[in-house]
Amino acid sequence: MPHLGASTPESEDNCAVMAAKELIGYLEAGNVVNSVNFPCVALPFSASAAHRFTVCFKAGFDIKNVTDVLSSAGIRASAFTSQTRGNAGYAIFDTDGSAVGVSAIISALDKVTRVNIIK
Repeated sequence: MPHLGASTPESEDNCAVMAAKELIGYLEAGNVVNSVNFPCVALPFSASAAHRFTVCFKAGFDIKNVTDVLSSAGIRASAFTSQTRGNAGYAIFDTDGSAVGVSAIISALDKVTRVNIIK
C-alpha cells in the first residue's frame, strides 16, 4: 500500500509547487484547476487567438448572451469553454478582438458576477 506522504517535507514541497503552477495557470491563462468552489475549466492557448477573457456567473446563465454581445460588437469568439459546479459557473473565451470595450456590458448581464481580461 502506498504511503500518502502527508506532512512530509517532500509532500509539502510538491503541494507548494502544484499550487504555484495552478496559480500561474490562472493568472496567465484564466485556467481553473483543482478548485474547491469553482468548476475545473481550462482552454489551451491558441496562436490564432488575439485576446482572452473569463466570465464568472451563477448557475442558470445562458453563455449565448456573451457570444451575442461579442457578435454585436463585431468580435468573433474563436474558442470558448464553460462549466458549472453547484451555483458557480466559469467560462474562458478566446476572441479575435479585444473585449475591453464590451466587458462592462457583459458584466451587467443578469447572473454574471465578474469579467476578467487576461490578454
